[in-house]
Amino acid sequence: MINYNSPQVTLDEIVFEHRNKVYGAYFLRKIYDDNILIAMLIGSLFFTLAVTSPLILAALRPGSEERFLKEVVIDMANLPAPPPTNTALPPPPPLQPIAPPPAVKTIKFTPPEVASDELVQQQPPSMDEIKKNVIASVNQEGALDAPFLDNIDVVGDGNDIGIVEAPADGIFIVVEQMPVLPGLSEYLAKH
Repeated sequence: MINYNSPQVTLDEIVFEHRNKVYGAYFLRKIYDDNILIAMLIGSLFFTLAVTSPLILAALRPGSEERFLKEVVIDMANLPAPPPTNTALPPPPPLQPIAPPPAVKTIKFTPPEVASDELVQQQPPSMDEIKKNVIASVNQEGALDAPFLDNIDVVGDGNDIGIVEAPADGIFIVVEQMPVLPGLSEYLAKH
């Protein structure tokens, strides 16, 4: 039994009182403090050596004092003139005027509205006009041979505006009517 009130009793003695002290853990805990002290001393020695080694090497080199103590006198009156600097830069080359692209003939597309025949002000363009021209918000005269007109696919004969056939791969990129969450607009109006 260990007398716990004795000043010589360490935590290691208390932990390993009824345990196997020959196993190795007791020995490692016993020498741990000494190992930490030795490691700190060696680390501080290497750090001090690394910091002071440039100073020691500079002091051991021959002629190091003369290199730092050499005095040079410069006479400002006898300095050569600096080389001339060419401050005038050559002018930039003239800009070549870029011709504006040719205007493309466009026709104004009026969206179809449901109204009686008397109230209709302007008919939408026919499919033949749409195939030949570019649809825009204004009428404009110009060339009919636009390079991008070949990429436009028109479906139907003019009576079924807005009806799009399904693509060959079956994937729609744009839908005609966007999905709407029921009650969302009322919720957003209240909150």
